[in-house]
Amino acid sequence: MDYAQNIANDVEYNEAWNAGVFLGKASNRQTWEAGVLYQTMDKDALFAQMIDSDFANGNTDGEGWAFRAGYAPVKNIVLNATYYVNT
Repeated sequence: MDYAQNIANDVEYNEAWNAGVFLGKASNRQTWEAGVLYQTMDKDALFAQMIDSDFANGNTDGEGWAFRAGYAPVKNIVLNATYYVNT
């Protein structure tokens, strides 16, 4: 879980947080991993250069889910896929 707050005096919408869980570790041959993350970010919570460009189209004032899965067909090579459901 991560939490951030903009402490500027003139900022009303100033909080961002996320929480998630990740199961497994795809590193050895034929191993899997999967995870889910929920994130919410107010419009003035973070400096724009610090946010994930994939989540909520790279904008602040978004919230939603990220689902991730990975598979290792051979040792130390992982194929990953991420699906975003956010606004």
